[in-house]
Amino acid sequence: MVFGILETVKAFLDSLPIPTNIALGILFIVFLIIAYKFFKTLINTIASGIVGALVPLFSNQVLGTTYPITIETLLIFAEMGMTLAIIYFFLKGTYSIIKYATWPFRQQKQGKQEEWKNKKEEK
Repeated sequence: MVFGILETVKAFLDSLPIPTNIALGILFIVFLIIAYKFFKTLINTIASGIVGALVPLFSNQVLGTTYPITIETLLIFAEMGMTLAIIYFFLKGTYSIIKYATWPFRQQKQGKQEEWKNKKEEK
């Protein structure tokens, strides 16, 4: 099965109008960028989990609450922190995609607003 996929990739690379070495280089660079972003998100999610696990400790010491400090409580707060981080990263990515997808429309709207301002100033 793996060899079938590799043969398909090789056929795809051979069908491109650029040399195979250049196509492989471009694919490698794209892979590195995706891997970097993935591991960056993973590290940030783990850091959010660690900070989330420290919340009951902080609230007991500073705010005077009475959360029981057990492994279960720490894991629940760590899970909540990681879940919120994943939701944040998802929404941030969605916002970026929408921002890039609507760029031509926003440019067109800005052009119309500038035309309207110029007409208003001329009067």
